[in-house]
Amino acid sequence: MKLVKLSLVAALAAGAFSAANAVSLEEAIKDVDVSGMMRYRFQSDRLTQGDSIADKGYNSSKNNEHKFKAQLNFKAALDDNFKAFVQFQYNATDRGFGKTNYKNGEITGGNTGTDTHTSFAVNQAYLEYTNEAYATSVTFGKMEVGSIWTDDLVGTGAKVVNTSIEGLTFAG
Repeated sequence: MKLVKLSLVAALAAGAFSAANAVSLEEAIKDVDVSGMMRYRFQSDRLTQGDSIADKGYNSSKNNEHKFKAQLNFKAALDDNFKAFVQFQYNATDRGFGKTNYKNGEITGGNTGTDTHTSFAVNQAYLEYTNEAYATSVTFGKMEVGSIWTDDLVGTGAKVVNTSIEGLTFAG
């Protein structure tokens, strides 16, 4: 193994040469859109009938749940017609005190505690190509399905959307 020694002046010159081709931070992030949301929801299984509490007082699971959901989105223009999108999601339910037992990713014990094993993930990640001349966009990857039955269903695949005829949208 050969050892190469550089003088301090040569090291500074090499560092300055590599920094001369660097892009400023403002230039690097000008086409990156960052958005997101955060939600806290409290859900009680307290059962009421009219103005009074029912005999046993609870529906089924006897839990008061604290539900947390957060999403952080990054969309960046890679080239003139290409964009990349990544969405990170944190989704957890805290069921109060106690312990939840997990075995192979399944709940095996009581229905209390917090799921800390499956709460953070990449929810969406896709590449989008847009051709302005033909009014067509092609999206490939893991993305929201966008059905009328759910607002957060995610699937992996490809989607082609064409709007070349005014008033009509073709999708597949």
